[in-house]
Amino acid sequence: MTIERLEEEFSDPALIRLMAKIASACTEISDAIRVQAIDDSKDGSGNLSGRAESTNVQGEEQMKLDIYSHDVFVKACKESNSCVGLISEEVEEYIDLREGGGERGKRGEQEGLAPSSSSDQIHDGGQELGEEKKYIVAFDPLDGSSNVAYGVSVGSIFSVFEYKTTGEGDTRNPIEEVLKPQTGRNVMCAGYCVYGSSTDLVIATRKNTRVVGWTLDPSSNTYVKTRADISIPQRGKIYSINEGYEHKFSEGMKRYIRDCKESSSMTARYVGSMVADVHRTLLAGGTFHYPLGKLRMLYECFPMALMIEVAGGLSISDTGSNTLDSAVESIHERGAIHLGSKENMDDLKKCLRL
Repeated sequence: MTIERLEEEFSDPALIRLMAKIASACTEISDAIRVQAIDDSKDGSGNLSGRAESTNVQGEEQMKLDIYSHDVFVKACKESNSCVGLISEEVEEYIDLREGGGERGKRGEQEGLAPSSSSDQIHDGGQELGEEKKYIVAFDPLDGSSNVAYGVSVGSIFSVFEYKTTGEGDTRNPIEEVLKPQTGRNVMCAGYCVYGSSTDLVIATRKNTRVVGWTLDPSSNTYVKTRADISIPQRGKIYSINEGYEHKFSEGMKRYIRDCKESSSMTARYVGSMVADVHRTLLAGGTFHYPLGKLRMLYECFPMALMIEVAGGLSISDTGSNTLDSAVESIHERGAIHLGSKENMDDLKKCLRL
C-alpha cells in the first residue's frame, strides 16, 4: 500500500508508518464493505452482512462489519510499531500496547470476522522494532455501519495523541495523556476515510495547519493525493441535521432551522453517516449539527472539529465553546457538536444567542 507524497505531511518516521498502516486498514475495510453480502464459504457463514448479536460499550447493536473493522484497525496500529495504546468505540477498555501492558479489547478474531496478522513483529520501511512508541490512536472503525446494507456512504474516523515519556522507569498510564484539560487541543493529527463512490482518505495535521485528501486508485493500490490543501468555504448553502428529532431541540436550534428553511439560499442534506455529512460540509461548506450530545468526543467530535478548524471553519458545543477546548473525563464520553463554515456558524450562534 502506497500513500502518494505522505512524507510531505509528516517528518516523524513512526507517524509516517502509522498513517501508512491506517491507510492499509481503510483499504481492507473498503474492500470488505464492497463484498460484505457475498458469502464465499462452504458452510454459508462467511459473509459480513447483518448484525453480530452483540453490543458495544454504549449499548448499541453491533454489525459484523463493526467488529471486523475494529480488528483490522487494531492489527494495523500494532503492526506500525508506533503506538503505546488504542481507544476504540467497539470495546469498553483502553487497549494497552506497551510491552507487558496486557493488551485487551480483542473482539472478532475468535469469531473469525477479521484476518489475524501473520506476525505482530514486522519490519516496515527499515525501521527497527526497538524504537520508541509514541502515539495513542482513538478511532471509530466504521461510522454508520447500519447504512452499509443500503449502499450509503460510511467511513472510519481517528485521532492521534502523542505520548511523551519522561524517561526510563516511566510508570504513567498513557491514558493520562489523553484525558487532560483542553483534551481536544492535544490532538496532534486526525482524519477520516469515506467509503462511497470512491474511497477518500482525509487527514489534518495541527503542525502543518492544512487538510489533505487522497483518493484510492484500486488498480495500483495507491492513495493518490487529490486535494493538497482543503479550505472550507466561508459560507455554504447546505445545513445538515436529523430533523426527525426537532421536537427535542432547543428553541435556538429550532430558530436556526426555521431561518434556513425560509432562506432562498439554503437547502437541507442529511445522509445519516457523520463521515459522509462532514466530508460534504468540508468540501462544499455549510453546517453539520448533532445537538443531542450522543457523539463520542475522542473519536468523533475532536477529529472532525480539528479537520474543520484547520480548514478554516468552526466547531462549537451547545454552549458555544470551541469543541477543541473541551475536556473529557472518560474515554467514551459523549457531547454535542455543531461545525461548518464560519459565516454560517455565526448565523447559528446568533440563533442560539451565544
